[in-house]
Parts: sequence; structure tokens; C-alpha cells
Amino acid sequence: MGEPIIPTRSTQPLTVPEEFHFATAQRVRQQDEPEHEPQPKRRKITIPEGGITVPEPFQFLSEERIRARDAARNSNASQQQTQEWESLAALVKRIENATPDRFKRVPVREIPFV
Repeated sequence: MGEPIIPTRSTQPLTVPEEFHFATAQRVRQQDEPEHEPQPKRRKITIPEGGITVPEPFQFLSEERIRARDAARNSNASQQQTQEWESLAALVKRIENATPDRFKRVPVREIPFV
């Protein structure tokens, strides 16, 4: 080992803390200052060239949607009743045969395990 390390003393004086001054007193309004109310901004009213616009009456379409939904349900129910039952295997085979080759996966070449 070497010689022991002796700490050196600084020649500068110690740091003297300064008192912190909050700036909130400068931001807070004084009570004797009169508060002014902000004036509302006035907008210019512009009338279109064709005159004042008259709104069209609003129509709720909920009744029409309900009627259309019920009609669709009734037509789907009648179509389902007229279709002939088909087994799941036959359905899968029909879909598989109808799928073009370009959408089918190409089998990966089997690599022998060494």
C-alpha cells in the first residue's frame, strides 16, 4: 500500500444560504385594486346572400330502421327454412374445393432430422 490519503482543506469560504423569496405576493392582486369585469366579445352577424336560413324539420328514422330490421329477420328466417340441411363435413369440403389454389398454403418441404 501507499501513503495514507490526507484530505485537503478548501481555501474558499463556506456557502452562505440565502433566504428564499416566494413570488406569490407579486402575483396576488391587492385588495384595494378594483376588479374589472371582462366584456363579452361581440360577433358580427352575417346574413347569407340568399337570406336567412330556415332549418328543415328533423325526422327520427328509428321506426323505419325497426321495420327494415324486422323485414330482414323475416326474410332470413324464410330462407333458412327453405335451405336443405348439409353436414359440416360436406360444407367444409365444398368450401375447400371452391377456394382457388392461389389462396391455399403451399406445404413446406420436410427436412430430415439429423
